[in-house]
Amino acid sequence: MWETVSPNNWTDELQFVSDYMSLIDAFATISTHLKFWLCLPPPAFSDSFDISGPVIHDRVAPALQSIAAQRSLNLIDCHTPLLARSEFFDDGVHPNKDGAAYIARIVYDAIANN
Repeated sequence: MWETVSPNNWTDELQFVSDYMSLIDAFATISTHLKFWLCLPPPAFSDSFDISGPVIHDRVAPALQSIAAQRSLNLIDCHTPLLARSEFFDDGVHPNKDGAAYIARIVYDAIANN
């Protein structure tokens, strides 16, 4: 999904939502017992690697929130808890070891407490 957060690649939210829902539908055909969890991506603290923080915040996150709401899916916020944790992103985009552990804890807590 990361390649979609480039301003150059992010041109059509409706297509993103449609493609994402198609992917969910494809997995749902495997089993009726699957549970889906969507995760809001962590923030980008720099526009390195052609990844844009504003695209993540203003376009990708709302699209994922819309998908979760439309499909009544669980949504894990890996964005908001990391907004003040730039030290977890040495290059401004990719989590370091501590950042990855923090994200894993967010995901674990969300699933375990559901």
